[in-house]
Amino acid sequence: MKTLVKKNKKYVAIPPGATLAEQLQDRQITFKDFADRLECSEIELKKLIKGEIELSEKMSTQLEKLLGVPAQFWSNLEINYREKLNLINRQKSR
Repeated sequence: MKTLVKKNKKYVAIPPGATLAEQLQDRQITFKDFADRLECSEIELKKLIKGEIELSEKMSTQLEKLLGVPAQFWSNLEINYREKLNLINRQKSR
């Protein structure tokens, strides 16, 4: 599945879902199985991976429980992604 990586000459915005997709692939976990564990729909999980929806604090905590990767790591990825998106969008409007 493709993530929505956005970039311009100066910035690259990579959604936290890109890292999540890598984790699932490395652990050989299907989207359906992981969506069930995460207590969300497959559609919601796919949107999260693509960067179409934000990664909430609640979901970061669930990811920590399921994958053993700290919630703060996921939250930081989300914050960084949204900041870079804003910078890219501001440069486009100039």
